[in-house]
Amino acid sequence: MRAQEAEHAHLLYSWLSAMEIECYLLLGTSTVEGPYAAYVLVKLNTLVICNPTTGSIYDLNDQLCPLFDIACACNSDNIWANIQKPGPLFAMNFDFANASRWRSFWNKRMPARQLPSVQPETLEYTNPNQDVTIKLEARLRKAIADHLMRQRPNELTRFNRFAGQTFRDCLLTMEKNLIQPFNAVDETKSSLQTLLDAYRIFTRNLLC
Repeated sequence: MRAQEAEHAHLLYSWLSAMEIECYLLLGTSTVEGPYAAYVLVKLNTLVICNPTTGSIYDLNDQLCPLFDIACACNSDNIWANIQKPGPLFAMNFDFANASRWRSFWNKRMPARQLPSVQPETLEYTNPNQDVTIKLEARLRKAIADHLMRQRPNELTRFNRFAGQTFRDCLLTMEKNLIQPFNAVDETKSSLQTLLDAYRIFTRNLLC
């Protein structure tokens, strides 16, 4: 997924918040991203720090965590500036109500202003254009067929429609399994076994 670290972190924070999991967006410096690092602090049974770009999860005592300096933390209610001395994460206090450790942007003197969002509350997805999908599928099939025929310049290449349809069905089954998990292994094996019983199949690396 191509995006900046802050966008990844904001997306992960929003997703966890929607699941009513207490979390905070951390902005600071890391050994990997440099001075523009963005991580997510998640409060479960213990405090963990998530790298939204790699998916890695670190305990506060984990010395392999790239994040070593936190400038501020924020959520949908407030922003807290870190006023603690630089040091390892395990020695840092993450009690944002502690005014000697974190300086809040919104406070009693300057209460938060509830500004309405200009974004819609829900996203409305429209159905894809089936004509465009069919044309794209036909172009991809032709491109694959042309590539296969170029690999066999001295031989006649005939395509088996039954085998092609079987492989397409297997791909669709596996794709559905990613969206809504179910037992797709047995169904895929059954379809492929029918093909293997009818034909002898040989493979070749077409990328060489």
